[in-house]
Amino acid sequence: MKLDILKGTTSKIQEVFIQDSSSTIGAGLTGVAFGDITVYYTLNGAAGAATVHTPATMTIGTWASGGFIEKDATNLPGVYQLGVFDAALTGADSVLIMLKGATNMAPVVLEIQLVDYDPYAALATPTNITAGTIANLTNLPSIPANWLTATGIATSAFTAAKFATACLIAAKFGAGAIDAAALNADAVQKIADKLVPKINTAYDDIVFPMVDDTDHITRKTGLTVTVTVIIDDAAPVAGTGTGPAEIGSTGLYQYDASAADMNGTKLTFIFTTVGDADDTEIGIVTSG
Repeated sequence: MKLDILKGTTSKIQEVFIQDSSSTIGAGLTGVAFGDITVYYTLNGAAGAATVHTPATMTIGTWASGGFIEKDATNLPGVYQLGVFDAALTGADSVLIMLKGATNMAPVVLEIQLVDYDPYAALATPTNITAGTIANLTNLPSIPANWLTATGIATSAFTAAKFATACLIAAKFGAGAIDAAALNADAVQKIADKLVPKINTAYDDIVFPMVDDTDHITRKTGLTVTVTVIIDDAAPVAGTGTGPAEIGSTGLYQYDASAADMNGTKLTFIFTTVGDADDTEIGIVTSG
């Protein structure tokens, strides 16, 4: 699992999926207690052996340093909460955390990029955009026909208050730049649909790597990959789309999700294989 987390974050709870190594279908391993595992971590570039962290008990949803607890063995088999230790989230640009040790437990690897911004925070209102003139915007390519339509623009998206005086005048546009023939009823919506997947609508070309479970870097080719989908925090179900299939011999695989796979607002696709590769998890948020 790969994550981006703000450097210096404290009291971070992270959910992890532990696969049952004895299962031939990639099932989750249930019943693992904090005393059954050992947790190791290493900061990127650190010298010496990994740091060993002894797991501790915790309450679901309440952080404890190194805390580890099963979330829901019935509805989310194999899903656990880990209280990530604060020391692992500071002092470097990335950290690798490994959980292992329980009987029939496939090792779990968290690769965390420690960034200088909060990827989960709401975007602030820009403060450095001021009125002025942008120079040298000449010889720009033409906008293709059928690109922008009235149905793709919200009511009152353009009002007088949105534009400076004389911002849009006839001299700013070439002959025929805006006319009925240049607009199409659903052009903008088609672009939005491609950028943001729609709920209960098939979504193609989910591309993901499968990497070696020893070095966690080398892509693995020729694998048979299965798909499990968690839809809106419900119990995991088998994917019903097309694939996954490898793209050439690259270690990259492609999955085309079905409408049933996409029937929720928050989706987690878990790609697993029986063999020597880490699981790959991809999260998707849909629009209505």
